Amino acid sequence: LYVLEKAFPAEKKAKPVRWLIVLGATLLSLVLSAIAVLLIEQFKNIKAAFKYA
Repeated sequence: LYVLEKAFPAEKKAKPVRWLIVLGATLLSLVLSAIAVLLIEQFKNIKAAFKYA
């Protein structure tokens, strides 16, 4: 085993940026729910068009 440098403890603990994760999850859920609503409405319109055709 060849050691390049000796290990030393970190000065500041590394941790995830919580607000960034929350913001990303919120925006993603809003976009996905909007897409889901649009797809459901489109499916209803197509279904109604075939019913009266």
